[in-house]
Amino acid sequence: MNKKIFILVLIIFILAGAVLYFKIFGPSVAPIIEINSFEECTSAGYTVLESHPRQCKTPDGKTFIEDIGNELEKFDLIKVNNPRPNQIIESPLLVRGEARGFWFFEADFPVKLFDDNGFLLEGK
Repeated sequence: MNKKIFILVLIIFILAGAVLYFKIFGPSVAPIIEINSFEECTSAGYTVLESHPRQCKTPDGKTFIEDIGNELEKFDLIKVNNPRPNQIIESPLLVRGEARGFWFFEADFPVKLFDDNGFLLEGK
């Protein structure tokens, strides 16, 4: 009877030791983070490709592209040197660039500036 109790206690200690060992030294499972945007992808530290616009790739193969507005659509009409897309700006704001074509009059053309939330910023 003592031999059976000893073997049972020994098995319990071995199992408890194995569980404790794998709990401490076993492979850690990182929490799964759902990535839904370029900003989330870059803040998670995933690879950002040096392209225009920049692209961020997740380990599961998803690709997120940085939003730069309609800059690529209008590259043959207007080139804005300052401010660049997603650039943090300060007051006073100086807008510099070049315009081509006949869509503007006497070097005057409309510019709209939006904040991070998509609201139109208006000057005084």
